[in-house]
This record gives sequence, C-alpha cells and structure tokens, in this order.
Amino acid sequence: MVPIENWKEVVFSDAAGPAKVVYRLWDDWRVNRILEKAQRGGLSLVEFERSHHRIAFLMRVQRAVEICSSKDVVDYLAYALIGGIQTGDVDSKPDFAQIAISSLSGLTKIELDILVLMQQKGIYFPPKPTIKDSKVKEALEFYKDLEKNFELSSEILGSIMSSLSRTGLVSSYAGSFADSRSRVNCRLTPLARDVFAYVDYGKRLTC
Repeated sequence: MVPIENWKEVVFSDAAGPAKVVYRLWDDWRVNRILEKAQRGGLSLVEFERSHHRIAFLMRVQRAVEICSSKDVVDYLAYALIGGIQTGDVDSKPDFAQIAISSLSGLTKIELDILVLMQQKGIYFPPKPTIKDSKVKEALEFYKDLEKNFELSSEILGSIMSSLSRTGLVSSYAGSFADSRSRVNCRLTPLARDVFAYVDYGKRLTC
C-alpha cells in the first residue's frame, strides 16, 4: 500500500494511469482527510484503479468535496466511498452506487444533521399512513423537536425539507414540500437506507 504522504508523487507520475486526474485538489484538507480514511478502510491507490467504475465513483466524491466546508459532511462522504467500494456495489451495480454517492453532494451540515436524526428515529417510508397511524404522530413530534433543537421556525424547516428533496434521500406523501404543515409527511427513501448502509459499513472498517 502506498503511504498517504507519497500518493501525490504516484498520482501525478506518468505511470499513475486514470487515477491521476482525480486529485486536482491534492493539497486541500478535505481530500487529504478522505484519502486518509480510505487507507484506514483498506483502500490503496491500486484499489481505486481496478476499474473505471471505481474511478468514476471517486470522482463523484471529489466533486461533492469541492463544494463542502463541513468536516462532518466530508467524513460522511469518506465513509460512503469506502462502503460503496468495499461492499462490491461499485463494481456489481455501478449505476446505483453512483446515484447513491451523488445524493450526498451539496449537503450542508444542518441538512446532514437532520438526515442523521431522521435515520436514528426511523423516519422512513412505511406503507401510506392514515390519520390514526402512530408513525404520523411520531413524525410530528420529531419535527417539532427539530424546530426546537435547531431553533427553526416551521416555515424554515419546511424549506429545508423541500431542499432535501433534491437529493432523493427524502420524499413526501404531500403534494407540496413548501407547505410547512406537510413536513410531517417527509420521510427517508429507500435510497437513503442504502446510503446509510454504505456509511455504516465504512465507519466499521475505519474503526
């Protein structure tokens, strides 16, 4: 395995192959942080070069990193990168894996915090709820707690949930995300479940 401090020399050498296009932001702390975690997760430079699918996957992570300023979001990207490759999904079902990793692109810290809390509370899509469904009541309490803990108005929280719909990680039964009253219908999607599975697996490999 190439030591992390020597990757720059290897990547930009003529022998580096397709991987040398990936590290244009080599001196950026965010890229270094991801590469360090990747090594701890068992991914060397050689592992990334095993297929074009892996190179494409890594490049999607790089694009997400370029517009990220939060350490927590960078760590999530790193764990998802490791999990996506080490589960074999990047090679066995590359389109799905790339959709999954791209869903994390552009997330802010508060959006990630909300997604993580939704996961911890199990705010996923069940069969379509009814008024008497206990899941609806649980979700309502959850969103009330979010407003309090993040000091957000219901309108601002509704806007954040609407923004999260762009990722494919959150969807709603309601016709309009913008209506703050419909936020109770916002749930994590099956895609979110798989993204979190990548992240959890990546975390386990780097512990």
